[in-house]
Amino acid sequence: MLGNAQHLVLAASPTASMVTTLGFTILMLVLIYFTLILPQKRTEKRQKLERSQLKAGDQVITIGGLVGKIVNIKDDDITIASSVAQTMVTFRRDAVNLLKPTTAQATKTEKK
Repeated sequence: MLGNAQHLVLAASPTASMVTTLGFTILMLVLIYFTLILPQKRTEKRQKLERSQLKAGDQVITIGGLVGKIVNIKDDDITIASSVAQTMVTFRRDAVNLLKPTTAQATKTEKK
């Protein structure tokens, strides 16, 4: 009896192992998509929306870490004042990393 069971397992194992390997590969690709690719797409979409809604007076942080207030927007160029001396620096719109929330926006977020 034991010999027949081993024979059946050995006969079915090449197809079963291929299906199992293919299943695990597909599962890993799905996990990678949902843990790495989808969150990155959401972040890029949110940043693109924020960049399109920038206006003069907003506090921003650039990808280089420079913090300042927007004083002028012309097409894709943004000019910010970055210090007490009001140093003016012009960047591309894509160089803005995130919009620094104002105190009014921060209190609204905390109340939710």
